[in-house]
Amino acid sequence: MSYHIYTTQGIVLKKLNVDEASSIFYILTKDLGLIFAKAQGVRLQNSKLKSSLQEFSLSTISFVKGKVGWKVTNAIFQKNFFFENDIYHKKFVANLSNILIRMMPGEEKSSEVFSEVLNFFNIMNSLDKSNIENLEILCILRVLYHLGYIERSIQTEKYISNENNLTNLVSKINLEKVTLIGHINKGLKESHL
Repeated sequence: MSYHIYTTQGIVLKKLNVDEASSIFYILTKDLGLIFAKAQGVRLQNSKLKSSLQEFSLSTISFVKGKVGWKVTNAIFQKNFFFENDIYHKKFVANLSNILIRMMPGEEKSSEVFSEVLNFFNIMNSLDKSNIENLEILCILRVLYHLGYIERSIQTEKYISNENNLTNLVSKINLEKVTLIGHINKGLKESHL
């Protein structure tokens, strides 16, 4: 029996070790949404997939969907957002990954969420420690908006609109930080997740 191979960009959010040498991965993909995929033998020393599937890596990943779920067949490493950054950047990456795992519906295409996360991970290197908290607020606000947990309003409009430069918005968050955190908390509470 032959299986269709799906190839898409993905960000590895979390890894769970199973069996002697295999792992299951939470992967935010551009075309398939959040999927859980197993990689056989990925923890072996000579595994070709090992470096491409490290947590917080951006890779081009190929999958097949079998009888018991997704399996990784190939991965080409592009970038790791964790190892290349300072501790405060790492905290942002880890916090956002936890929220995505908690909030994302499984296997539902969310290219907007993927694009937002990728954009935020790419600009975080240009920001200093004082702006990372604001970056996290803006990113979570926009992700929750794309997932339907936050509505457009007078307070949120300029922060969720794609017409505004992300770096400029990060510097303006301080003016409305309490209000925006209130919107985020309301969205998280109403999600019941």
